[in-house]
Amino acid sequence: MKKNVIFLLFSLVVFNATSQVIRMVAGDTKIKYVQSNNGGTTSDIRKITFKIEQHCPPGAACADTPLTFNIINAAGNSINPSIVSTTPHYRVLATDLRQKRDTVEISLYILLNGTTFTIEESFDISIAGQPASDPHHRVHVVKNDSPVAAAPTQDSIDNVTFLNGFNFNFDGNTSSNYVGSLNVFAPDLAWTWGADKMKRVGVNFGAFKVDYSKRGDSINNSFNVVEYVKFQPLDSMIPGKKYLRQYNRFSTTAKNSTLSLYLQPLVRLLGKNKVIMYGNFHFELLMSKWKTDITVANIQQDTVIVTGDTKIYTIQHMNRLSGASNNTYSSSSSYTAISEQVGVGLTFLVKPVKSVVLSVQTNYGFAINYGQPTGVNREAFVTRYDDFRRQFYLFRASMQYNLSKSLKVCLGTEFRGLAPLKGEAPESPAQAFYLGLNLGLDAFADIIKK
Repeated sequence: MKKNVIFLLFSLVVFNATSQVIRMVAGDTKIKYVQSNNGGTTSDIRKITFKIEQHCPPGAACADTPLTFNIINAAGNSINPSIVSTTPHYRVLATDLRQKRDTVEISLYILLNGTTFTIEESFDISIAGQPASDPHHRVHVVKNDSPVAAAPTQDSIDNVTFLNGFNFNFDGNTSSNYVGSLNVFAPDLAWTWGADKMKRVGVNFGAFKVDYSKRGDSINNSFNVVEYVKFQPLDSMIPGKKYLRQYNRFSTTAKNSTLSLYLQPLVRLLGKNKVIMYGNFHFELLMSKWKTDITVANIQQDTVIVTGDTKIYTIQHMNRLSGASNNTYSSSSSYTAISEQVGVGLTFLVKPVKSVVLSVQTNYGFAINYGQPTGVNREAFVTRYDDFRRQFYLFRASMQYNLSKSLKVCLGTEFRGLAPLKGEAPESPAQAFYLGLNLGLDAFADIIKK
């Protein structure tokens, strides 16, 4: 009888036969102070790893159990430790509990204040609600003898880069032109919105020289038309007089050479490290020159005699092909303007692998004094808009491959254009594709020195 009583008491105390047993395993960890002197950070996060013991006694009604951990015995410390996590910190699953005693390793992240102290401080980690007599995990904070590096001003992908390359046009005949860019990308100039260190403000600005082309609409296209023209401009179209009936092909190619000066204030909205999204304002001064080349080629022509039924008003005074070689007539026109553009947009940076950076940006806003060529069959080859009635859009994308720390191969594209007004048909955007080398500031400085 006495032996049975002793065994029952032992079971209640040690095995807790009415529920599972979960307790901290005694241990200790040493970590270093977060130094706040000599330019060090004001706070930082440390990872603390410890163990708990768990088991389910025979016949016990075991269930999933959420655990919350507390920091105790930290009064008077300068480091002010706090757990960086949501409640609960860990969950013990009933399916993981066995009659055998198991130990499980758990990690917590602790935020420590920076300090100039060098004396050892300590605190304990315990399971919330456990008896005070249960084991704790002791954390010793010791002197940090490692040199303190100055706090970085940003963790952005690039600072100052200089792009040299070629952009390619695919408007009937493949051609290439020089493309150049001087860019300052500093998205992390200052911290904002508190201690989460995720949302930052910065700036992106620079100059970009690129040639655009248009393809697939009335700007860069060809069509055939029947025209009636006089042999000589002063011929009188009276019955019996001869004139020409021509079947002509009109073709045109419009190219747009631009120099863009832009300023984009940035705010980090989402993400960190491999995928980042920024909101941006867009202020741009776009110096643009449009050149339109027009070709009229005769496919077939014959001579017609004026009769009483001839619609004289359809006969043109000027024969474009008069004196033209190979029955082909060519002309060109140009237009230069400076456009002010203001808008908003989103910028995405993606680093899928170590050596590759993808950049995508979209902008939408208002443009003033923006011109672009009209259709090939019109007298005026450029339509000019002098007010803010027109909305512009701008899409940029690039992929950079790092050859070295300061040298990258860059493949990019741009699309820009005007949104149609009510009742207008949309026009295809101006587009550019380019390939070049992007030099970091260090590489550019070395080239100048040499």
